[in-house]
Amino acid sequence: MEAVTLADLGPGQSGCVVKIADDALGHNLAAMGLVRGATVSLNRTAPMGNPRIYAIKGYQLSLRNEDARKVLLRLS
Repeated sequence: MEAVTLADLGPGQSGCVVKIADDALGHNLAAMGLVRGATVSLNRTAPMGNPRIYAIKGYQLSLRNEDARKVLLRLS
């Protein structure tokens, strides 16, 4: 399995969260359900490429690429 960051996901790709590299960000994202083992997929990208909208646990989460680069995934 290949490891990538959340910001590297392409359309139609999904992955399982392995690690969040920033503790403060990880705490905030955990409150929104983005925890280790959660499956995330790219839903769409803003016209200028930032932010991007991800699907997780039945809802949509908008993240700046700067933050998405701190979330490590294992591709599904």
